[in-house]
Amino acid sequence: MKRLEDFTKLKKPWGFEGVERREVRLKELVEDVKSGFALSKQKRIKINKDIGIPQLRPYNIANWNKIDLSELTFIPKNMNGVEEYFIIKYGDVLFNNTNSIELVGRATVFRNAGGSYTYSNHITRIRVKKQVITPNFLSWYLNFLWNKGFFYMKATKWIGQAGISNKKLLHRNSSF
Repeated sequence: MKRLEDFTKLKKPWGFEGVERREVRLKELVEDVKSGFALSKQKRIKINKDIGIPQLRPYNIANWNKIDLSELTFIPKNMNGVEEYFIIKYGDVLFNNTNSIELVGRATVFRNAGGSYTYSNHITRIRVKKQVITPNFLSWYLNFLWNKGFFYMKATKWIGQAGISNKKLLHRNSSF
């Protein structure tokens, strides 16, 4: 398996010969990063689309920048702080921070403009500095790293699941 450093030595693709490339930490590219919140299964079961807001979960992040809304979980509309802190905006990058080791690191760009959505504690919402990087490129790059096994190597592993903390994602051993 290749290391991240091996990819920085690749020849620049055609058309990018004059473009300078430098290594940066993700924290330099983002405006805001926030993990979602947990809601017990018992509370989620009682809520439906008529009285709730959809809460995206790791299974909603499909492979290679796709989002799957075929199965949704709902949270109460009147939860404290939901509107202020946890509503996903168009163009937010959603990163699967906790799951089975094979699925940690998948990402997608949220493009749904219809209605409010929120996200679980197993997802990190990333808002990029759009003058520095596009959400599409960040999502593509995170998926590229996921596909190459980067998050498999960097994730903290527990019995049955694994995770990447926001601190590790933003600061340590995750240069771009």
